[in-house]
Amino acid sequence: MTHLKAFRIGFIGLLIGLQIQAFAQPHRVKRPRRSPAAQISQTIGLSTITIDYSRPATRKRKVWGGIVAFGLQNNNFGQRKPMPWRAGANENTVFTLSDAASINGKPLKAGSYGLHMIVQADQQVTVIFSKNYTSWGSFFYDNQEDALRIQSKLEDYPVHIERLKYEFEAITNNTTKVCLYWGKKKISFTVSFDVHTIVLAKMKNELKNYPGFFWEGPLSAAQYCVDNNVALDQALKWVNQSIKIKSTFANNREKASILIRQGKSAQALKYIDQALPLGTIFQLHSLGRELIRFKLLKKAMEVFSYNYKKHKDTPVTINFGMMRGHSALGQYQKALKYAKAALKHVPSHDQSNQRQLADAIKKLKNKQDVN
Repeated sequence: MTHLKAFRIGFIGLLIGLQIQAFAQPHRVKRPRRSPAAQISQTIGLSTITIDYSRPATRKRKVWGGIVAFGLQNNNFGQRKPMPWRAGANENTVFTLSDAASINGKPLKAGSYGLHMIVQADQQVTVIFSKNYTSWGSFFYDNQEDALRIQSKLEDYPVHIERLKYEFEAITNNTTKVCLYWGKKKISFTVSFDVHTIVLAKMKNELKNYPGFFWEGPLSAAQYCVDNNVALDQALKWVNQSIKIKSTFANNREKASILIRQGKSAQALKYIDQALPLGTIFQLHSLGRELIRFKLLKKAMEVFSYNYKKHKDTPVTINFGMMRGHSALGQYQKALKYAKAALKHVPSHDQSNQRQLADAIKKLKNKQDVN
């Protein structure tokens, strides 16, 4: 072996040793990293997506096909096998789901995953979710540990992004798009949750704890089902649980609402009657309006009439209700009488109610429903 060859081997060994030491030197103080750590999180329904990553800068270097090599990259450490890109810098980019989700339509269980990518020269990108999320970079990547692979694209982006970043975009009630930006390119994929199934399961567990001892807990769970028109049979069980703890206007009204939605209007009337003596003036007014929406017009008129007799000291609201009830029944002259009575009691500074009643009076004169 020549002296030059021995020097080269020794120098390469020294470089490797220095790079290995850089990974962990407990006897040294912490210093700022060139690629600072970052975390981004997004809640969808009751589920959370979190990405922990490091943000390398371009520093005037070529990114795609440069810093990020096309295809698998050479690996001089760890497994020494060709490796994908770590989708960031430093340790694994860690992608965490609090609940099971679909990634571009493919299922992925709740948990943390090492996020890796294979970027091709034709702009196609394989996004990899690895069960191993505790390693440094991709040096120890093993495809046997893949939990999921999906396909994406390297897309043009008009603005130069100096430091790599992740963003959550196009957020809906059950989906979001995860976007990686660096240089003048972006890579994205969609995460979807079965929100209602997840929420119902979590509410069932919650109601085995502190909220289950009070009437408001199961009622709020039932209200979620009604608001989203899901699991009405389960909603009925929860509202019955609430009424058993304490019978209130709110839970009797909610039970009536559920039964009406299930096509059981005759049974619902009993719970409307139970709610009446428990309601405030505004709760009763709201109930009457809901019954109009359900086309239970006679029952709505009963509720408005009950409110009118019980709360004479609040003339604007009770006359408003009587106006709506008679109008719904096509009794426009009677409705007009109550509209004018309500208008007399509206304070001069309450321009909103004044305008609303003035418009209602015009409609009623033309025999038009104000509801």
